[in-house]
Amino acid sequence: MPLITISQSIGSDGKNIAGLVAEQLSYELSDDINTCSMNALEAMEKLSLKKQIYAELLKNNIEIHSSHVEVAENADVHITGISRSLENIEKIKHVMKNIPNITAITYDLPVVTGTI
Repeated sequence: MPLITISQSIGSDGKNIAGLVAEQLSYELSDDINTCSMNALEAMEKLSLKKQIYAELLKNNIEIHSSHVEVAENADVHITGISRSLENIEKIKHVMKNIPNITAITYDLPVVTGTI
């Protein structure tokens, strides 16, 4: 198959068709790469905050059975699980207040006593 080259100039500035196509592609790819990078950065920030929350709970010997921490947009955090006591929930709330970058926290932590 023969190689086809485009070198015909268009316009008074002397740009050729191939140059214009390459320029347009670089803009489109640049936007896609920036969008992908922003999504990846947001995902890493959410994961980092989630791991920080779990680390603080472990460091403070707080146990939540069937726990799940969800970090939503704008660092809104939702914590679910089963707690053994109301005191445990208060400890969780105290620890969460000391973690930076959390904008809001909601809890779904029913208290269940006995064997979990």
